[in-house]
Amino acid sequence: MTPPRLDASGAVFRVQLDTHSVPLDLDLASSAHLRVDATDGGRASWDGSAPGGHHREGTLAFTTPVTSGANVVLTITGLPADAVGSWTAP
Repeated sequence: MTPPRLDASGAVFRVQLDTHSVPLDLDLASSAHLRVDATDGGRASWDGSAPGGHHREGTLAFTTPVTSGANVVLTITGLPADAVGSWTAP
């Protein structure tokens, strides 16, 4: 997970998942949870590969504004282990 954008217009993350233990059938938009400081980041949209297979990549986008210096945490659930990333907004 890498965040090419964390700003007042929202948060965008490039996501790449690879596994050979389970098929990646999850709905990534519903499985993604964003926290900006103590605030829930709302629903995500997913633009990327469809559910299934062992490799998925695309973009998760949230419209929740991210202020400079905010603590941003993205969690993707529904995997064998949650994928978690954290950043400080520029």
